[in-house]
Amino acid sequence: MAFPHIHYASTTSTQIAALEYAHQHDSNVWISADVQSAGRGRMGRAWAGGQGNVLATCVLRRVDDLALRQALPFIAGCAVYLAIAPLLPPFQKSQLHLKWPNDVLYNDAKLAGILIEVHSTATNAGDVVLIGFGVNNATAPYIESRATTCLADLGVIMSAADVCERLRAAFEEYWRAYTHSRNFEQLLNDWQACALPLGAEMRVNGHESQLIGAYHGLDVDGAMLLQLPDGTIERITAADVHLLHAVQE
Repeated sequence: MAFPHIHYASTTSTQIAALEYAHQHDSNVWISADVQSAGRGRMGRAWAGGQGNVLATCVLRRVDDLALRQALPFIAGCAVYLAIAPLLPPFQKSQLHLKWPNDVLYNDAKLAGILIEVHSTATNAGDVVLIGFGVNNATAPYIESRATTCLADLGVIMSAADVCERLRAAFEEYWRAYTHSRNFEQLLNDWQACALPLGAEMRVNGHESQLIGAYHGLDVDGAMLLQLPDGTIERITAADVHLLHAVQE
């Protein structure tokens, strides 16, 4: 059975609306909106919510298993990729990639983003996980020092509601399949099949340092592996990751 879906014409943020819902209800649900006035991404950054773009948050209850939480960024990433990729012709699909930890890129431009938060609630159902999705469908919002694009720029003309429905279906199918299999190794393989190619040059900004290197895949726990110029491999567990050059395949 599909999760219920609540849609707003306008809201401050689908994450905020989803948390308010979770404080009052003990169920999984999707919250979406046509526009949001105070959207945000990772690390508290503002995230514009233009008319015609997909703005949605999935509320998941009873995800107290830390192993399940560890899988969520990869499930969410695969779901966005699987919702978008079939809309593109092959020559464009080859330029669609997941970038660790939470972005979907077309060439080197951001097409979609994911924000995952865990909150305690007033109910007795434990913590709630909020998975926020932003897909640039009709417009590409301005992000300082970042290239952005949208599906319309790629020739895909589809309503935000239809793209959101594709996303909802892909995520719920992937979520149910994973909770049944619990095959984390296969999940990482699925994610990697959609990801930037090995060797993609990137800059990694940590809390106190900056590293330049080449993408070297994922470790067994989902950490990103970065190959430094001297050949050593650095494990990245939390950082801002920026692609240095457009990917050539």
